[in-house]
Amino acid sequence: MRAVLTALFICIIILNTGCWDSRQLRDITVVKSAGIDADEEDQLIEVTFASPIPEKYRTTERAQIVSALGHTPRHARDNLEAEVSEALDLGKLRVLMIGKELASEDLYPPLDIVYRDPRSALAAQIVIAEDQAKDIIDLQLEDRPRTSELIAELIKAAEEKTMLPITNIQLICPPLFDRGQDAMVPYMTLEEGNPHLKGVALFNDRQMTGSLSVKETTMLLLMMDKLQQTASLTEKVHSGRENELENYVTIEVEEVHRNLDVTINKATGQIEVPLKIDLFVNVIEYPLDDLDNEEKLNELSSLLSRNFTEKFQKVTEKLQDSNSDILGIGRRIHAYHYPYWKEIDWKEVYSEVDFQVDVTVDIVRHGILF
Repeated sequence: MRAVLTALFICIIILNTGCWDSRQLRDITVVKSAGIDADEEDQLIEVTFASPIPEKYRTTERAQIVSALGHTPRHARDNLEAEVSEALDLGKLRVLMIGKELASEDLYPPLDIVYRDPRSALAAQIVIAEDQAKDIIDLQLEDRPRTSELIAELIKAAEEKTMLPITNIQLICPPLFDRGQDAMVPYMTLEEGNPHLKGVALFNDRQMTGSLSVKETTMLLLMMDKLQQTASLTEKVHSGRENELENYVTIEVEEVHRNLDVTINKATGQIEVPLKIDLFVNVIEYPLDDLDNEEKLNELSSLLSRNFTEKFQKVTEKLQDSNSDILGIGRRIHAYHYPYWKEIDWKEVYSEVDFQVDVTVDIVRHGILF
Protein backbone atom coordinates (compact mmCIF):
# COMPACT_ATOMS: atom_id res chain seq x y z
CA MET A 1 0.00 0.00 0.00
CA ARG A 2 2.85 2.35 0.84
CA ALA A 3 4.43 1.66 -2.56
CA VAL A 4 1.17 2.54 -4.33
CA LEU A 5 0.84 5.79 -2.39
CA THR A 6 4.47 6.67 -3.14
CA ALA A 7 3.95 6.04 -6.85
CA LEU A 8 0.76 8.11 -6.82
CA PHE A 9 2.52 10.94 -5.00
CA ILE A 10 5.34 10.96 -7.58
CA CYS A 11 2.81 11.04 -10.44
CA ILE A 12 0.99 13.98 -8.86
CA ILE A 13 4.28 15.88 -8.47
CA ILE A 14 5.17 15.27 -12.13
CA LEU A 15 1.73 16.31 -13.40
CA ASN A 16 1.72 19.52 -11.36
CA THR A 17 5.11 20.88 -12.33
CA GLY A 18 3.41 23.53 -14.52
CA CYS A 19 4.67 25.01 -17.78
CA TRP A 20 8.39 25.62 -17.61
CA ASP A 21 8.26 28.12 -20.48
CA SER A 22 5.10 30.00 -19.46
CA ARG A 23 5.03 33.79 -19.68
CA GLN A 24 2.65 35.88 -17.64
CA LEU A 25 0.42 38.24 -19.63
CA ARG A 26 1.15 41.07 -17.20
CA ASP A 27 4.85 40.83 -18.10
CA ILE A 28 4.55 40.99 -21.90
CA THR A 29 3.10 43.10 -24.72
CA VAL A 30 1.30 40.78 -27.13
CA VAL A 31 1.96 41.88 -30.73
CA LYS A 32 -0.90 41.00 -33.08
CA SER A 33 0.29 42.65 -36.28
CA ALA A 34 3.67 43.82 -37.52
CA GLY A 35 4.91 45.80 -40.49
CA ILE A 36 8.42 46.03 -41.94
CA ASP A 37 9.40 48.78 -44.37
CA ALA A 38 12.54 50.11 -46.00
CA ASP A 39 13.57 53.63 -44.98
CA GLU A 40 15.32 54.99 -48.08
CA GLU A 41 16.49 58.24 -46.54
CA ASP A 42 18.54 56.68 -43.73
CA GLN A 43 19.09 53.26 -45.34
CA LEU A 44 17.42 51.64 -42.36
CA ILE A 45 14.57 49.25 -41.62
CA GLU A 46 11.39 50.54 -39.97
CA VAL A 47 9.41 48.08 -37.86
CA THR A 48 5.86 48.81 -36.69
CA PHE A 49 4.06 46.75 -34.05
CA ALA A 50 0.39 46.88 -33.06
CA SER A 51 -0.82 45.30 -29.82
CA PRO A 52 -4.25 45.37 -28.15
CA ILE A 53 -4.70 47.29 -24.91
CA PRO A 54 -7.23 45.58 -22.64
CA GLU A 55 -9.68 47.98 -21.05
CA LYS A 56 -11.11 47.16 -17.62
CA TYR A 57 -14.80 47.82 -17.17
CA ARG A 58 -15.13 49.12 -20.75
CA THR A 59 -16.60 47.68 -23.92
CA THR A 60 -14.31 49.68 -26.23
CA GLU A 61 -10.93 48.45 -27.37
CA ARG A 62 -7.77 50.32 -28.19
CA ALA A 63 -4.52 49.36 -29.85
CA GLN A 64 -1.01 50.48 -29.04
CA ILE A 65 1.07 51.18 -32.16
CA VAL A 66 4.80 51.78 -31.94
CA SER A 67 7.53 52.12 -34.58
CA ALA A 68 11.31 52.23 -34.55
CA LEU A 69 14.22 52.28 -36.98
CA GLY A 70 17.16 49.91 -37.03
CA HIS A 71 19.79 48.37 -39.28
CA THR A 72 17.90 45.06 -39.17
CA PRO A 73 14.42 44.01 -37.99
CA ARG A 74 15.98 42.60 -34.81
CA HIS A 75 17.84 45.85 -34.18
CA ALA A 76 14.63 47.86 -34.70
CA ARG A 77 12.78 45.52 -32.35
CA ASP A 78 15.42 46.04 -29.69
CA ASN A 79 14.96 49.80 -30.10
CA LEU A 80 11.22 49.33 -29.61
CA GLU A 81 11.81 47.72 -26.23
CA ALA A 82 12.63 51.22 -24.96
CA GLU A 83 9.13 52.43 -25.89
CA VAL A 84 7.02 49.74 -24.20
CA SER A 85 6.82 48.85 -20.54
CA GLU A 86 6.80 45.07 -21.06
CA ALA A 87 8.74 42.60 -23.18
CA LEU A 88 7.47 42.25 -26.75
CA ASP A 89 5.98 38.85 -27.56
CA LEU A 90 5.24 37.86 -31.17
CA GLY A 91 4.00 34.37 -30.34
CA LYS A 92 0.38 35.39 -31.09
CA LEU A 93 1.12 37.35 -34.26
CA ARG A 94 -1.77 37.26 -36.76
CA VAL A 95 -0.39 39.35 -39.65
CA LEU A 96 3.12 40.19 -40.86
CA MET A 97 3.13 42.88 -43.55
CA ILE A 98 6.13 43.68 -45.74
CA GLY A 99 6.42 46.89 -47.78
CA LYS A 100 6.65 46.49 -51.57
CA GLU A 101 10.00 48.24 -51.76
CA LEU A 102 11.56 45.80 -49.31
CA ALA A 103 9.91 42.80 -51.02
CA SER A 104 11.24 43.96 -54.40
CA GLU A 105 14.80 43.80 -53.06
CA ASP A 106 14.72 40.46 -51.23
CA LEU A 107 11.88 39.00 -49.18
CA TYR A 108 13.95 36.66 -47.03
CA PRO A 109 16.14 39.05 -44.93
CA PRO A 110 13.12 40.64 -43.16
CA LEU A 111 11.84 37.12 -42.42
CA ASP A 112 15.11 35.69 -41.10
CA ILE A 113 14.37 36.73 -37.51
CA VAL A 114 10.99 34.97 -37.71
CA TYR A 115 12.40 31.64 -38.88
CA ARG A 116 15.19 31.61 -36.30
CA ASP A 117 13.05 32.39 -33.24
CA PRO A 118 11.38 29.23 -31.81
CA ARG A 119 8.56 31.36 -30.39
CA SER A 120 7.60 32.81 -33.77
CA ALA A 121 4.01 32.42 -35.00
CA LEU A 122 4.74 30.66 -38.29
CA ALA A 123 1.01 30.28 -38.98
CA ALA A 124 0.59 34.07 -39.17
CA GLN A 125 -0.55 35.57 -42.48
CA ILE A 126 2.10 37.25 -44.60
CA VAL A 127 1.05 40.18 -46.80
CA ILE A 128 2.81 42.53 -49.19
CA ALA A 129 1.72 46.18 -48.89
CA GLU A 130 1.59 48.19 -52.11
CA ASP A 131 3.13 51.22 -50.41
CA GLN A 132 4.18 51.30 -46.75
CA ALA A 133 3.16 48.48 -44.44
CA LYS A 134 3.13 51.00 -41.60
CA ASP A 135 0.20 52.89 -43.18
CA ILE A 136 -2.02 49.81 -42.93
CA ILE A 137 -0.82 48.69 -39.50
CA ASP A 138 -1.44 52.25 -38.26
CA LEU A 139 -5.14 52.16 -39.14
CA GLN A 140 -7.55 52.99 -36.32
CA LEU A 141 -10.99 52.02 -37.63
CA GLU A 142 -13.94 52.84 -35.42
CA ASP A 143 -15.84 49.64 -36.10
CA ARG A 144 -12.76 47.37 -36.11
CA PRO A 145 -10.15 48.64 -33.64
CA ARG A 146 -8.01 45.52 -34.14
CA THR A 147 -6.66 45.92 -37.67
CA SER A 148 -4.80 42.61 -37.37
CA GLU A 149 -8.08 40.72 -36.91
CA LEU A 150 -9.68 42.54 -39.84
CA ILE A 151 -6.82 41.73 -42.22
CA ALA A 152 -6.55 38.11 -41.08
CA GLU A 153 -10.29 37.56 -41.51
CA LEU A 154 -10.27 39.35 -44.87
CA ILE A 155 -7.54 37.04 -46.15
CA LYS A 156 -9.22 33.93 -44.70
CA ALA A 157 -12.50 34.76 -46.46
CA ALA A 158 -10.66 35.39 -49.74
CA GLU A 159 -8.89 32.02 -49.43
CA GLU A 160 -12.23 30.22 -49.04
CA LYS A 161 -13.53 31.97 -52.18
CA THR A 162 -10.44 30.99 -54.23
CA MET A 163 -9.43 34.63 -54.48
CA LEU A 164 -6.10 34.11 -52.71
CA PRO A 165 -3.79 31.11 -52.24
CA ILE A 166 -3.66 29.46 -48.84
CA THR A 167 -0.34 30.56 -47.41
CA ASN A 168 1.40 31.78 -44.28
CA ILE A 169 4.91 32.50 -43.04
CA GLN A 170 5.79 28.81 -42.85
CA LEU A 171 4.33 27.80 -46.22
CA ILE A 172 6.03 30.67 -48.05
CA CYS A 173 9.53 29.55 -47.06
CA PRO A 174 10.11 26.49 -49.34
CA PRO A 175 9.25 28.27 -52.64
CA LEU A 176 11.68 31.08 -51.77
CA PHE A 177 14.54 28.59 -52.01
CA ASP A 178 13.14 26.27 -54.70
CA ARG A 179 14.79 26.68 -58.11
CA GLY A 180 11.83 24.96 -59.78
CA GLN A 181 8.93 26.95 -58.35
CA ASP A 182 8.28 30.51 -57.24
CA ALA A 183 6.07 32.03 -54.56
CA MET A 184 3.04 34.30 -54.52
CA VAL A 185 1.88 36.32 -51.53
CA PRO A 186 -1.36 38.25 -50.84
CA TYR A 187 -1.06 41.85 -52.05
CA MET A 188 -2.88 44.67 -50.25
CA THR A 189 -3.32 48.42 -50.51
CA LEU A 190 -5.33 51.23 -48.92
CA GLU A 191 -8.46 52.54 -50.62
CA GLU A 192 -10.40 55.37 -49.00
CA GLY A 193 -8.78 54.59 -45.68
CA ASN A 194 -9.63 50.87 -45.68
CA PRO A 195 -7.51 47.77 -46.39
CA HIS A 196 -8.20 46.47 -49.89
CA LEU A 197 -7.00 43.23 -51.52
CA LYS A 198 -5.33 43.83 -54.88
CA GLY A 199 -4.56 40.17 -55.59
CA VAL A 200 -1.16 38.53 -55.24
CA ALA A 201 2.45 39.65 -55.50
CA LEU A 202 4.53 37.46 -57.82
CA PHE A 203 8.09 36.48 -56.96
CA ASN A 204 11.12 35.48 -58.96
CA ASP A 205 13.30 33.61 -56.47
CA ARG A 206 13.07 35.99 -53.49
CA GLN A 207 12.25 39.25 -55.30
CA MET A 208 8.82 40.63 -56.07
CA THR A 209 8.63 41.15 -59.82
CA GLY A 210 4.94 41.62 -60.60
CA SER A 211 1.37 41.15 -59.46
CA LEU A 212 -1.99 39.70 -60.48
CA SER A 213 -5.46 41.10 -59.84
CA VAL A 214 -7.98 39.19 -57.72
CA LYS A 215 -9.76 37.82 -60.81
CA GLU A 216 -6.45 36.76 -62.39
CA THR A 217 -5.47 35.11 -59.11
CA THR A 218 -8.70 33.07 -59.16
CA MET A 219 -7.88 31.95 -62.70
CA LEU A 220 -4.35 31.03 -61.68
CA LEU A 221 -5.59 28.97 -58.73
CA LEU A 222 -8.00 27.13 -61.04
CA MET A 223 -5.04 26.45 -63.35
CA MET A 224 -3.25 25.01 -60.32
CA ASP A 225 -6.31 22.84 -59.50
CA LYS A 226 -6.71 24.58 -56.15
CA LEU A 227 -10.44 25.25 -56.04
CA GLN A 228 -11.53 25.93 -52.47
CA GLN A 229 -15.09 26.14 -51.15
CA THR A 230 -16.24 28.31 -54.04
CA ALA A 231 -15.00 30.45 -56.92
CA SER A 232 -17.01 32.95 -58.94
CA LEU A 233 -16.10 34.82 -62.12
CA THR A 234 -17.94 37.59 -63.96
CA GLU A 235 -17.37 37.74 -67.71
CA LYS A 236 -18.58 39.96 -70.54
CA VAL A 237 -20.09 37.68 -73.19
CA HIS A 238 -22.15 40.14 -75.25
CA SER A 239 -21.85 43.74 -76.41
CA GLY A 240 -24.24 46.36 -77.62
CA ARG A 241 -27.19 45.37 -75.47
CA GLU A 242 -29.45 48.28 -74.56
CA ASN A 243 -29.27 47.22 -70.93
CA GLU A 244 -25.58 46.95 -70.03
CA LEU A 245 -26.32 44.33 -67.37
CA GLU A 246 -27.38 41.91 -70.11
CA ASN A 247 -23.84 41.85 -71.51
CA TYR A 248 -22.47 39.97 -68.50
CA VAL A 249 -22.74 36.58 -66.88
CA THR A 250 -21.50 35.45 -63.47
CA ILE A 251 -20.62 31.82 -62.93
CA GLU A 252 -19.71 29.79 -59.88
CA VAL A 253 -17.14 27.05 -60.45
CA GLU A 254 -18.34 23.83 -58.84
CA GLU A 255 -15.64 21.51 -60.11
CA VAL A 256 -12.39 21.76 -62.05
CA HIS A 257 -10.43 19.10 -63.90
CA ARG A 258 -6.91 20.02 -64.91
CA ASN A 259 -4.46 18.16 -67.10
CA LEU A 260 -0.98 19.71 -67.27
CA ASP A 261 1.90 18.17 -69.17
CA VAL A 262 5.47 19.29 -69.85
CA THR A 263 7.22 18.13 -73.01
CA ILE A 264 10.39 19.11 -74.83
CA ASN A 265 10.24 19.30 -78.60
CA LYS A 266 13.23 17.25 -79.75
CA ALA A 267 13.49 19.09 -83.06
CA THR A 268 13.52 22.63 -81.69
CA GLY A 269 14.33 22.16 -77.99
CA GLN A 270 11.20 24.20 -77.19
CA ILE A 271 9.49 23.49 -73.87
CA GLU A 272 5.79 22.96 -74.50
CA VAL A 273 3.16 22.98 -71.74
CA PRO A 274 -0.28 21.78 -72.89
CA LEU A 275 -2.71 22.86 -70.17
CA LYS A 276 -6.27 21.52 -70.46
CA ILE A 277 -8.82 22.89 -67.97
CA ASP A 278 -12.42 21.70 -67.71
CA LEU A 279 -14.70 23.94 -65.63
CA PHE A 280 -18.07 22.68 -64.46
CA VAL A 281 -20.04 25.76 -63.53
CA ASN A 282 -23.33 27.07 -62.23
CA VAL A 283 -24.74 30.25 -63.77
CA ILE A 284 -25.67 32.40 -60.78
CA GLU A 285 -26.42 35.65 -62.65
CA TYR A 286 -27.46 36.14 -66.26
CA PRO A 287 -29.97 39.01 -66.75
CA LEU A 288 -30.50 38.12 -70.44
CA ASP A 289 -32.29 35.01 -69.11
CA ASP A 290 -32.59 32.71 -72.15
CA LEU A 291 -30.93 29.60 -70.73
CA ASP A 292 -34.09 27.51 -71.10
CA ASN A 293 -33.09 27.20 -74.76
CA GLU A 294 -30.50 24.44 -75.23
CA GLU A 295 -29.03 26.15 -78.28
CA LYS A 296 -28.54 29.38 -76.32
CA LEU A 297 -27.06 27.39 -73.43
CA ASN A 298 -24.49 25.74 -75.71
CA GLU A 299 -23.71 29.11 -77.30
CA LEU A 300 -23.01 30.62 -73.86
CA SER A 301 -20.76 27.67 -72.98
CA SER A 302 -18.79 28.20 -76.18
CA LEU A 303 -18.48 31.94 -75.56
CA LEU A 304 -17.20 31.34 -72.02
CA SER A 305 -14.79 28.67 -73.24
CA ARG A 306 -13.27 31.02 -75.84
CA ASN A 307 -13.12 33.98 -73.45
CA PHE A 308 -11.55 32.02 -70.61
CA THR A 309 -9.05 30.31 -72.92
CA GLU A 310 -7.85 33.78 -73.93
CA LYS A 311 -7.89 35.18 -70.35
CA PHE A 312 -6.13 32.15 -68.82
CA GLN A 313 -3.50 32.33 -71.57
CA LYS A 314 -2.87 35.99 -70.66
CA VAL A 315 -2.32 34.97 -67.03
CA THR A 316 0.49 32.62 -68.12
CA GLU A 317 1.98 35.50 -70.15
CA LYS A 318 1.92 37.71 -67.06
CA LEU A 319 3.70 35.00 -65.10
CA GLN A 320 6.37 34.83 -67.78
CA ASP A 321 6.72 38.62 -67.94
CA SER A 322 7.39 38.54 -64.17
CA ASN A 323 9.66 35.49 -64.63
CA SER A 324 7.61 33.86 -61.87
CA ASP A 325 7.17 30.09 -62.16
CA ILE A 326 4.12 29.73 -59.91
CA LEU A 327 2.90 26.62 -61.74
CA GLY A 328 6.11 24.74 -60.89
CA ILE A 329 7.06 23.92 -64.48
CA GLY A 330 10.72 23.87 -63.44
CA ARG A 331 10.01 21.16 -60.86
CA ARG A 332 8.54 18.92 -63.54
CA ILE A 333 11.50 19.45 -65.85
CA HIS A 334 13.85 18.69 -62.95
CA ALA A 335 11.91 15.50 -62.19
CA TYR A 336 11.24 14.16 -65.70
CA HIS A 337 13.90 15.79 -67.89
CA TYR A 338 16.87 16.01 -65.56
CA PRO A 339 19.67 15.89 -68.22
CA TYR A 340 18.03 18.85 -69.96
CA TRP A 341 17.59 20.62 -66.60
CA LYS A 342 21.33 20.40 -65.93
CA GLU A 343 22.16 22.03 -69.24
CA ILE A 344 19.97 25.11 -68.92
CA ASP A 345 19.62 28.22 -66.80
CA TRP A 346 15.94 27.84 -65.92
CA LYS A 347 15.37 31.52 -65.23
CA GLU A 348 16.61 32.34 -68.72
CA VAL A 349 14.56 29.63 -70.40
CA TYR A 350 11.27 30.03 -68.52
CA SER A 351 10.16 33.17 -70.39
CA GLU A 352 10.31 31.18 -73.67
CA VAL A 353 8.09 28.31 -72.51
CA ASP A 354 5.18 27.69 -74.90
CA PHE A 355 2.00 27.49 -72.80
CA GLN A 356 -0.92 26.01 -74.75
CA VAL A 357 -4.01 26.73 -72.66
CA ASP A 358 -7.37 25.21 -73.55
CA VAL A 359 -10.38 25.94 -71.32
CA THR A 360 -13.72 24.18 -71.68
CA VAL A 361 -16.74 25.45 -69.76
CA ASP A 362 -19.59 23.05 -69.09
CA ILE A 363 -22.74 24.64 -67.62
CA VAL A 364 -24.17 22.00 -65.33
CA ARG A 365 -26.69 24.23 -63.52
CA HIS A 366 -28.27 27.61 -64.10
CA GLY A 367 -30.49 28.31 -61.14
CA ILE A 368 -34.18 27.54 -60.71
CA LEU A 369 -35.47 29.77 -63.52
CA PHE A 370 -36.51 28.19 -66.79
